Amino acid sequence: MSGEVPHQRLFFALWPSAGVRRRLEAVAWRVQRGRRVPAINLHLTLVFLGRCDAAARVRAVTAANVLAASVPAAFRLHLDRAGVWRRQGIAYLAPGAPPEALGDLAEGLASTLAAHGLPRERRRFRPHVTLARRAGTPPPEPDPVDWPVTGFRLLSSEQGPDGVRYRCLGHWPLAGRGVGGEPPL
Repeated sequence: MSGEVPHQRLFFALWPSAGVRRRLEAVAWRVQRGRRVPAINLHLTLVFLGRCDAAARVRAVTAANVLAASVPAAFRLHLDRAGVWRRQGIAYLAPGAPPEALGDLAEGLASTLAAHGLPRERRRFRPHVTLARRAGTPPPEPDPVDWPVTGFRLLSSEQGPDGVRYRCLGHWPLAGRGVGGEPPL
């Protein structure tokens, strides 16, 4: 027995640096009600793959390698809009005007994954960072959070006794990392 996990919940995401994470956490603490997302779990999902076996995980890594070889450029993300999706009870922070590079990265990743036999997510891409669940109101007008995006990650969502934690299975840097800021955690 190899100890290999037969299925994992996988997703690709932007993972903030320590400084960006602290600023996101400060905004999350301003959510009046709800269950805050632990600071270590704050991220922006690019593509959710869901439950995947080992073969699908290999295809996901291959697809990310293909996309990274096309050298997507680093960019800045300006998170300045707080809100709540009432039906889901999710308090979030989002870009008021998402940069084209963010949409291009998410779409390029989704297309490349589909070309490697992985299903496309049906939901449209709504870039946001989830701050709290079961929230009734958004945080008061937040100070904008500027996020120099220099790479993306493949993450596994793992349920443990203390809740969900994310494990990094791969990291791909973006080209032109001269957007400033700190390296991701």
